[in-house]
Amino acid sequence: MLTDLAGVHQRQCLIPPMLGSEDRLPSDFGHRPVMVRQTLELLRPMPGAIIVDATVGLGGHASTVLGHVLPGGRVIALDRDGEALEAARKRLSEFAPAVTFVQEDFRNLPSVLERLGFRRVDGLFADLGI
Repeated sequence: MLTDLAGVHQRQCLIPPMLGSEDRLPSDFGHRPVMVRQTLELLRPMPGAIIVDATVGLGGHASTVLGHVLPGGRVIALDRDGEALEAARKRLSEFAPAVTFVQEDFRNLPSVLERLGFRRVDGLFADLGI
């Protein structure tokens, strides 16, 4: 059973309390991440957690997750598209110390984590589309 996030993490959460039926966030970059609420319900990011966004794209999901892992947490943001990664870097600039940006394909995640010195992570998600 999925839990209702309304009010649970409202202090830390970047999600507006009323998302509406489309469950999307507004974006200054013309991109609206989908399934944000479901991502948070399944991922359950907590302060101090290390989370991998394996397909950061423009950073929409990562910005929401960062609102939950701080203080003390980190998002490792991967994307093979350098332009998308740069857009995510700009979008997430306010969280800069808590985000590690890596231009790499997610299939190389094990070697990326090893290179960065992470032996474990607390969660991983990827927006693979359909």
